[in-house]
Amino acid sequence: MRKIFSILLSGLFVLGVWSCSEDIMDDINANVNDPTEVGSHLIITDAMVTSAFSVTGSDLAFYAGVYIEHNVGVWNQSYAAEIRAGEPTSSTTYNNSWNQIYANLFNLKDVIQKCSEGGSEEGNYHTLGIAQILTAYNLAILTDLMGDVPWSEALQPGVVFTPKLDKQKDIYVDIMTFLDDAIENLNKDSDFPSLGGQDFIYGGKIGLWEKFAYGLKARYTMRLSKITPKYADVITFAKKSFESAKEQAQFDYNGKSTQSPFYRFFKDRDYFG
Repeated sequence: MRKIFSILLSGLFVLGVWSCSEDIMDDINANVNDPTEVGSHLIITDAMVTSAFSVTGSDLAFYAGVYIEHNVGVWNQSYAAEIRAGEPTSSTTYNNSWNQIYANLFNLKDVIQKCSEGGSEEGNYHTLGIAQILTAYNLAILTDLMGDVPWSEALQPGVVFTPKLDKQKDIYVDIMTFLDDAIENLNKDSDFPSLGGQDFIYGGKIGLWEKFAYGLKARYTMRLSKITPKYADVITFAKKSFESAKEQAQFDYNGKSTQSPFYRFFKDRDYFG
């Protein structure tokens, strides 16, 4: 009986050691470069870079520049765009830009959720406001170019596979709401540290982000003027926006480690005349 008890005890000991070893190995094998949770200060920086490089400076600009005759396409797909042969109606023309805008909106949604009530960074009002401004900016580019697009049911991977198309007029209501909420949040006191150098557009200067928000409100109110003419509001918003070109929302490329995507396109491809 004692022998059987000893064997059982030894077996339990081995199982315990094995279990502990498995837990230790799981910790050792965890990839520190593949975190499941990332702070909003890191995500928002990526969203700024993506907004500048992959949205503003993307195929959207390259092709639109030809369509509105800022450039003349002389070769390959730029020439096809110039003579309107396929490129304007091809489903692949704006694939990369379409995917990137939605990826950016998804990341910005994560920041907004983290910094809103009940989130892991509740009270991080300034980062929240910046995320709301960038969401409005990306969303406006999307609907201005594409019209009715998935929005209210979008950004739910694994849940909604075929989101419905939302009317542009409804999307614009959300765009203006994002900007109004952003202005309100930027004017709140926050105990969270400033983004500082992680803000590649304004260096953490919240007052300039607020001016950017008012500038977008002026732009989008003017854009809706043929439907809802509110010219007095346009002037009011514009007066609260930039006072000089030095205050504009600008992503600086140093020409060495970073280069403007539009410059790179011109430099690498002899597609424009």
